[in-house]
Amino acid sequence: IRERAMLQMGKSGWSVIAPNALVGPLDAQSAADPACLLAVAKTGDIPAWVIDALAPAETVAAFGELRSEANLLASALQAAPIDPLDALAARIVLIHEWRRLVLRQPSAGIAILGKNWPGEQCRTTVAGLYHSLIGASAQWLDTRPELSGHSTPSASALETERFGHRSG
Repeated sequence: IRERAMLQMGKSGWSVIAPNALVGPLDAQSAADPACLLAVAKTGDIPAWVIDALAPAETVAAFGELRSEANLLASALQAAPIDPLDALAARIVLIHEWRRLVLRQPSAGIAILGKNWPGEQCRTTVAGLYHSLIGASAQWLDTRPELSGHSTPSASALETERFGHRSG
């Protein structure tokens, strides 16, 4: 596959799984280079080696670890209210850790691997925790005079931007 075609397909949601082999969601099929051979399969028909290429064991483990840590913090938030500055710090760290993992994940991963894979489960957990933190963290930001005149985007707008849809 030509380098230019691979670059264009990558921008359209395709992921490289081996030299000159890409995988992508069905809705990205129209972006495929006409010189490419396409094979279409349903999620359940994806070979194990493709799944391993899209979601290496260390990536799966990292999503599981972040989900566990997010669940621990969510449990602590249910037990006691959080200080607004602590909520802001937790929100920043949460988004940093989430982005660090997502940026390592090939773009075709979620579409190919489905909702039961650890990355999607982690996304749901992180989105819920983010929703729990945003009110208190925005409260701290709203008290800062140096930020006067700047408004904090709504929680639903921020969640949609970061997680694809609003949780809960």
